[in-house]
Amino acid sequence: MSTTVFFSDIPLNFIANPITLDIPVLKNEAAIKKALMNLIKTPVGTRPFRPDYGTKIYDYLFEPADISTEIEINEELAKEIQKFEPRVQLISIETIIEEKVGIKVKIVYYMINSPIPQTLETIITRIK
Repeated sequence: MSTTVFFSDIPLNFIANPITLDIPVLKNEAAIKKALMNLIKTPVGTRPFRPDYGTKIYDYLFEPADISTEIEINEELAKEIQKFEPRVQLISIETIIEEKVGIKVKIVYYMINSPIPQTLETIITRIK
């Protein structure tokens, strides 16, 4: 049984397979999850030639841990995902700010060409 490849990306670490010396290709769900993770964790203004790429999520680590900050984060993430990741149709974004942990992010989405919802969870901390 062959799986249809709708989307593929090259991982940014460019680590080659030690046997074949080929750079592995991320496909479908893995490609989109990695692209979303890169988008979320890239601070705005740090990508050469794409100064508008990324999010301001690290700025929120120093804001009050309240519901209004969580709503602002959700809106920021939704705006940037819709802008830079057309392969995704958002279902929901949940953020929880925990003082000693950081910002917990849960994104639920549909990958274009797939009826199966996907989930991405990550934690944004002050220490990288």
